[in-house]
Amino acid sequence: MLILHIDMDTFYVSCERLKKPWLFNKPVIVGGPLRRRGVVASASYEARKFGIKAGMAIDYAHRLCPEAIIIQPDFPFYEAYSKKIYEILRHFSPIVAMTSIDEGYLDITGTEKLFGEPLQLGRKIKEAIRKLGLPSTVGIAKNPTLAKIATRIAKPDGLFYLPKGKEEEYLASVPVETIPGIGEKNSLILKGAGIKTIGDFLKADITTLNRLMGKWAEKLRKNLTEEKWLEIRERPKSIGRSITLLRDIRNLEILEKTLYELLKEAASELREWQEQATIITVRIRFEDFTTITQRQKISPTDAHQLIFPKAKELLHSLIKKRDKKVRLLGITLSGFTTYPLQSSLFLPPEREIALQRLNKTLDQIRKKLGEDKVQEGRIFRNEKREGKPLIPYRQIYQRDKTDF
Repeated sequence: MLILHIDMDTFYVSCERLKKPWLFNKPVIVGGPLRRRGVVASASYEARKFGIKAGMAIDYAHRLCPEAIIIQPDFPFYEAYSKKIYEILRHFSPIVAMTSIDEGYLDITGTEKLFGEPLQLGRKIKEAIRKLGLPSTVGIAKNPTLAKIATRIAKPDGLFYLPKGKEEEYLASVPVETIPGIGEKNSLILKGAGIKTIGDFLKADITTLNRLMGKWAEKLRKNLTEEKWLEIRERPKSIGRSITLLRDIRNLEILEKTLYELLKEAASELREWQEQATIITVRIRFEDFTTITQRQKISPTDAHQLIFPKAKELLHSLIKKRDKKVRLLGITLSGFTTYPLQSSLFLPPEREIALQRLNKTLDQIRKKLGEDKVQEGRIFRNEKREGKPLIPYRQIYQRDKTDF
């Protein structure tokens, strides 16, 4: 097996530079807005030199680099280019998995006769994407984890191939934190025990690693040694949405409408997984950073219209417990039960079927045209959302061998 991993370099910034060429070679931040709790979605390498990274508060990033140019995200534009990249990748392999808007994996086993040796194939893919005006980095190895490590070594705008059987030799001196999934905390623990490189990690006794990291160590070790295709993520045990408000508020009407919008998006993903929720949890963080949650059981459903009355009750209950403004609001659906849909205790069968069809149609429209294109009468956008979309980018372009 041979896997190719591709990661677009500062993808949002690179897309913005297609529209505004004068941004090249300048510190650029995609995110914001400044002074309104915005976050950094992407930063150019010129900005990263100042310590700026994704997820950082935009005002703090601005203090680190006052001359940085801050641009509001244009997610539809980025998605359009992500789809173009996907079509390019599909030309080189029938087995492609996009794991995010700017990252994907290809199974390139047996493609040598069509596209040449691994390094030749990597160059062809980079050249094809470069014609779009976008830089990318490619890593190739016998499994997805090693391929991603190769990409991290090659960044930015590079290409690296880990030949089979020589992984330990090539990675002997690579820092242990380069392993995907290792985490900052675990890397510090490992370094404290003298395990500083991937070579050290591979040579370490598994008993020692389990003592330091728990059973996760065995999983990581297998990821570095086994030949396998990308593991498709397991079905979620819960689905949630939350938002830090642009300003602290206590207006109950605005909070209700915000909660409804969060619930609507969580329920849409719930339907995508073909699950029904039996538990809802509402979470509030107040202006003093006190965080409280409350949960309640509900009849199995995937319809946000049926869940919202109970969610609103929880919201009111939480608000009454503190005489303070709200900073963060969130909702989580859990206690899943799989389709086929159970009959509602509250709706006649014909209305239940109509509601299912309505939500299915709305989901399809929003997926095709965008979240903002269809709004229900009871909801409106209270404030412009900043930062990344609430619905995380998922493996919407997944392909496997059963398709061919």
